[in-house]
Amino acid sequence: MSDGDVALALIHHVRQTATCTVCKLPFRSPCLLPACLHTFCRQCVPSLDINCDIAEENQPKVLCPQCSQESVLLSPDGEETAVKDYFANKLLESTGHLLGLNKCKFNVLLH
Repeated sequence: MSDGDVALALIHHVRQTATCTVCKLPFRSPCLLPACLHTFCRQCVPSLDINCDIAEENQPKVLCPQCSQESVLLSPDGEETAVKDYFANKLLESTGHLLGLNKCKFNVLLH
């Protein structure tokens, strides 16, 4: 496997890792669901299926589309429970320019 093939495989992996499974775009303000720690865009979290059951303290739950685990999005005192995903943010900061490269553009960079 050539260096170019390895680099293309790495870019593909970064794209998969840094893509929201809800909107299918690179993360925008990535945050973690509190119960399962799966990452989504902060803007996408409210669009997750809201469970009909009511959680403790009358807080609505959302269902994770990746693992189907329920998460409560507000604590009893009204604080948001989905927290910033610092790893995903760092990944986007350090590799964000790679997400827009296609194979042709990448080959031009190699030469």
